[in-house]
Amino acid sequence: MGLVAGKPKRSAISVRFSNLGLRVKAPGDLSDEEKDAALNALAERSQSQETQCLKQIEAIYSAVHNFSLASIKGCLSVNEDIEKKSEDLKEVIRAYFKTESVLADINPNPETKLANEAEVIADIRVLLSSYRDTNFTARAVARIFHGIQSPNYPAMAWGRCRFWRSHLSSDFNLICQLATKEILSMRVGRDKIEI
Repeated sequence: MGLVAGKPKRSAISVRFSNLGLRVKAPGDLSDEEKDAALNALAERSQSQETQCLKQIEAIYSAVHNFSLASIKGCLSVNEDIEKKSEDLKEVIRAYFKTESVLADINPNPETKLANEAEVIADIRVLLSSYRDTNFTARAVARIFHGIQSPNYPAMAWGRCRFWRSHLSSDFNLICQLATKEILSMRVGRDKIEI
């Protein structure tokens, strides 16, 4: 809103918030320990938020999956079984919105090791050595393997890379962990050669 001739007038500017953002304002004289503590706190907060969202998705999926029917034909005739499933689904949805305890028993990341771990590690090594001039992060490698574009890795350019969407069935976070280990080991190896 702006003022025109002393009267409020709606402006043509429209503001829409679509992404979460975070701005940290801190004095520039933080010690290294304080910077590490701040980064760790932010990483833990984002990880807990991600885990909570994954739990919510898993809860919705399991509720819909448990009460779904194999075919639409089962929904065409109204019977006691359909009505009971409908009421049970409504109860699950009400419980979901009333309490957090519904999410307490859900483990969104049951995988602790990839079935194709050796293949993923080999692909990470080849990707890192093929694009030596690119400064990859572990998340960037995982995003490439899942085909998730970002400003630094747009689909138009990276879609031609043979690793784009090559490990869709592998857990994103486990790929990040493997990529972190490989990036660190390659940097350590490079530092030893330079010495």
